[in-house]
Amino acid sequence: MLPAEAASLLILPSFVTNVWQLVAGPRLGALVRRFWLMMAGIVIGTVAAASFIAGSGGVWAVTGLGAALPLYAASGLLSWHFRGVTA
Repeated sequence: MLPAEAASLLILPSFVTNVWQLVAGPRLGALVRRFWLMMAGIVIGTVAAASFIAGSGGVWAVTGLGAALPLYAASGLLSWHFRGVTA
């Protein structure tokens, strides 16, 4: 399976469930205030990396995706909890 196909299989279900939880959950404004910096960083990182991935960085994109998928699976299976600063 091509990496783009694998990524598309992960993106759509994650996106739908995240939007569903966002709409159904309380206090959308509090979430936006808490995570605005992270969301801005994701947008900036995506825009900055788009030309790299589409250009000569395709091999590194495949390697990164291959490394991220097992880490994502392990984090779900092992129930990793990260302690951070809470707002």
